[in-house]
Amino acid sequence: MKPTTCLFIIAYTFANCLSAQLMSTASGTEGVAPFGVHFNALNPGSGVIQPPPSGGISFSADFQYEWDFGDPLSGNWPSSGRSRNHDIGFVSGHVYENPGNYTVTLTVTTTENETHTYSQDITVQDPDLVFPGNSTICVSTSGNFTGAPSGALLVTTSDFFNLVPHMTDGKRILLRRGEQWYIKSEDNITLWPRSGPFILGAFGASTGRDEYGCHTNAPIIEIDYPNGYPTVYEDPDNTFVQNFFSFRDFRNAIFTGIHIIGNKSYWGFMGGGEDALSNLLLYQIEVEGFRTPVGNSHWNNPGNDLWMLVSSKIHDAYEMVVYTGSERLLVMGNAINNSEDTHILRVWQGYLAVISHNLLHGSSLFSNTGRHALKFHGPQESELSSTTETRIDHGSGFSVVHDNIMGTSGPWPVVIGPQDEGSDERLSHVIFERNRIFAGYGTMSQQSLPVMIALQVRGDHNTIRNNIIDGSRSSTYFTGISVIPTVFKNTEGNRIVHNTIVKNDYQD
Repeated sequence: MKPTTCLFIIAYTFANCLSAQLMSTASGTEGVAPFGVHFNALNPGSGVIQPPPSGGISFSADFQYEWDFGDPLSGNWPSSGRSRNHDIGFVSGHVYENPGNYTVTLTVTTTENETHTYSQDITVQDPDLVFPGNSTICVSTSGNFTGAPSGALLVTTSDFFNLVPHMTDGKRILLRRGEQWYIKSEDNITLWPRSGPFILGAFGASTGRDEYGCHTNAPIIEIDYPNGYPTVYEDPDNTFVQNFFSFRDFRNAIFTGIHIIGNKSYWGFMGGGEDALSNLLLYQIEVEGFRTPVGNSHWNNPGNDLWMLVSSKIHDAYEMVVYTGSERLLVMGNAINNSEDTHILRVWQGYLAVISHNLLHGSSLFSNTGRHALKFHGPQESELSSTTETRIDHGSGFSVVHDNIMGTSGPWPVVIGPQDEGSDERLSHVIFERNRIFAGYGTMSQQSLPVMIALQVRGDHNTIRNNIIDGSRSSTYFTGISVIPTVFKNTEGNRIVHNTIVKNDYQD
């Protein structure tokens, strides 16, 4: 390339950056690494151009949104192979793993083929500076603290309950890699930090990281209560809890680099109380076992916001593998699989949600319940209009589901619609694109029926485009995409374009 050409490219890029308008799409512009950020281009106050209404409806899917997170070394998603540094959709998300200053760029192309460019700066803080001295607690069962941050409080214990007093706002607890903690007690750890920040992570040399970023020698916490369920204590507001880690109104917390193993007789390592979970990031963790390894509830109340599960492996549950719901929900880049009895990923609320780059398969392995790889539903209309304290603020919608691989999961792998015929749940403005549904991929159930309908949609103004659906090993009576009304409302305004549906075999 000639030098003059290089100068032209540099000059053009610099001029293009100068022309970018400032935007306010990020859920936060400053936080400690790893820093999870949700981006929302639909907020009229964001400074981003909004789609014009047509017949009273703004079809956000008509605009093209392309994100550059300014983090080119962040790698690629394992399942889709796409860059973590780039994304599509009117909502998106990114986790900044390393401290530094970043500039996010959004390019919006309108229906008139006009291009608008926006930018926003993000600052990611060094956790060693945010948690100095004994604000960091390093824990080892053997007393080996090689690699611990300078000045950290050093604790030698094999009893995880000794760490409970340190689980408070402004603390970082790091467990030594290659070591294991057992919890065999009838007690229950219940936490109520509210303002944060709080981190539970790992320290020490790594024997390697897999494609999800999980360390192969991550510290293990194994949970097995000897006498059935743990004792259930009341929190200060008389809410009962039954999880190993139970959060009530927990905010500004990060769980990263750990491996949790649980007996399938017990509820998961994480759950919610009657109030909200907010700004909670689960990043590069592995959770296996339990009834529902990872979940947050209850779902008939307001305030669940910024619940993020990213680059993690959750698997081999008795019931649902992941049960979650939130406003500004992020479920990105995970391997979620193998439920003995029910769903793989069940989203009970997804408002401004991003479900992307996940690998989902293996529901109902030992039952004929025929549940789903992805169940995306929402709160009922009565809960949205309620004036009681149990009301919820938003229904499910204005969300994107893209670049996922959904494998075998009973007769209906993917359902976007009400949880059942008797629930008045009205989903709208969900974009389902660039996903791949393979009827014969993943762990097969020995009792569930083969795939009959790969994707079922019940809702309004949803967009189903550019997906690949492979019906191999499905039922003879196979349907790729089914759009049907509910008993409460007809579907309307849905768009189904540019999908590829194939089936090259037959099965009774």
